[in-house]
Amino acid sequence: MPQRCTGDKAFGSGFNAGMVHVGVRKVLLQLNQLPADPASGAARSMLTMAEMLASAGDRFEVHALGTSASEGAMPLGLGEYFGQQGIAAKESIFAGRRVYRYTHRRVRTTILDAGAVSPMEGERLHALTYDALLEQMLRRQKIDIVLTYGGHAEAVRRRRLARGLGCRVVFGLRNWGYMAPGAFVECDAIVTATEFVTERYRRVMGIESTAIPLPIEAEDVLAEKQERIFVTAINPSREKGLLFLIRLLEELAVRRPDIPVLIVESRGNAGQVRAAAGQFGIDLARHESIMMSGGVAKPRDIYAVARLVLMPSVWEEPAGRVAVEAMMNGIPALVSDRGGLPETVGAGGIVLGIPGHVRVESRELPGREDVAGWVEKVIELTDDGGLYERACAAAREGAARYEAASVMPRLVAFFEGVG
Repeated sequence: MPQRCTGDKAFGSGFNAGMVHVGVRKVLLQLNQLPADPASGAARSMLTMAEMLASAGDRFEVHALGTSASEGAMPLGLGEYFGQQGIAAKESIFAGRRVYRYTHRRVRTTILDAGAVSPMEGERLHALTYDALLEQMLRRQKIDIVLTYGGHAEAVRRRRLARGLGCRVVFGLRNWGYMAPGAFVECDAIVTATEFVTERYRRVMGIESTAIPLPIEAEDVLAEKQERIFVTAINPSREKGLLFLIRLLEELAVRRPDIPVLIVESRGNAGQVRAAAGQFGIDLARHESIMMSGGVAKPRDIYAVARLVLMPSVWEEPAGRVAVEAMMNGIPALVSDRGGLPETVGAGGIVLGIPGHVRVESRELPGREDVAGWVEKVIELTDDGGLYERACAAAREGAARYEAASVMPRLVAFFEGVG
């Protein structure tokens, strides 16, 4: 039998490939935020995992429970948001709060309207209502497996509730936020997106997990019409290389004002970029080649106009969803050599170094020499048409292992082997 993750350490992934479950298994994706949260790659990854299971014939019946909470700005009301997404949601009232129910891509979804809040603020305001919805769903639907993440007390309590009702719990490990004793209490299996993450948690925490490549929904990311114009950077936050990016864009704009750049907001926004640049006497607004855009609900809207994608992360990136999305569109992704990014892109991306002194906690602007290799590569890919086309072809080829035909069988086998 698989080892359960009930203490500070887990020995065994919770997965037994020789154990085959007969009949339809009921899976619940349980998140304390909007599953399709455009500001959360982790949430979207978990949702796509659920959607792939739902589309795997009649092996799984998949449900989802989330809230309206978002890690970024969510200016729209849920009703308007669902309308924009083409989702026909039915509204009802539960314990005085609006609840929306709909089925999308065969996932039967329930969303608690917690207002325009962060996930943690949503917990503070509406945890009891959410927990009541969760228990009702677990009991009525007779859920077999709960797919979730979270290390805070509420998350552990929910996992304990699910297991007490006979469910198995799969933990989607998507970041470094669980390097603490007891982080994996009340779970039966752990799934990561890279061997880099699996190995790091094995070495530091003594837990075993199963690495399955990032699940990506092609419909969400593939642009119907490519107008390749911009060198594009998404989510200009500190861990994503904000200061490095500021220096890079300043140097590129000075040397080649003919190369248009687009910065797309997510958790990092235009105001933060301008403020950070201003601290070092840099006015990016003086460059007509540098433009900024608000976040988008569908990633494909970004890639419809992207020619290159920059991902100069200065932290140890667990995986790198943006790079994969770009590659699926045949767009060269220039990524740093930090964390799981080299593994994520493989031969399909372009891995560039960032000096070791440039880190998340750095408060000094990187020097011109620090970004020189990145600037030169952008210019080469702009000026050399043959080099660019070869990079595009490599991106498409490298993205093949993230297609549903490759990822889905591994997900199905994993979930069929849980418990």
